[in-house]
Amino acid sequence: GAVYLQLHFLSLWDGYRAASLLQWFASLGAGLALSVLIRRLLPRGTMGLPVLVGLTLPLGILQASSSQTDLQVAAWLLIAIALMSRSTSDQTNSLGCAGLAFGLAVLTKPVAVLVGVPLALLVLWKISRQSSWAAAARAGLITVALGILICAPHFGRNQSTFGDPLGSSAGTLLEERSAADLVA
Repeated sequence: GAVYLQLHFLSLWDGYRAASLLQWFASLGAGLALSVLIRRLLPRGTMGLPVLVGLTLPLGILQASSSQTDLQVAAWLLIAIALMSRSTSDQTNSLGCAGLAFGLAVLTKPVAVLVGVPLALLVLWKISRQSSWAAAARAGLITVALGILICAPHFGRNQSTFGDPLGSSAGTLLEERSAADLVA
């Protein structure tokens, strides 16, 4: 998902600097989501330092100035967890947005499922302890349904084109390549 946006930025502004704008925006989004999560854990006056440390990590700055999509996946996952962990009376909108954020994380990089599902299960466990298992099941269904809804068109196209919902793996399987192909 993020690579399509990078391609649009690259074609609109005719340069690679514009393609890295998405990473910088993702860094800001991750910082905002981190501040929402930290606000619940720390006293109000101490919130700025952890967010500042999170935003100025050398690896984060290096990622933000590249065209990699790992920071965007982290931002979507942090936003989803921050939205899921909100304790409001009407949580349906937050859970719907969390499902969309999870879907966008998976659409950006399918490996986000490996990190996102355990985090979502922890939040659902917290919801079940605060209210009931029925509320946690409802929250899980809303989040999963909207996450699948946003990913379904892309995975459907991959299934019809490549015969696999994750796309073609012809360029990544080393056993299909000879040593001469790898050197050339």
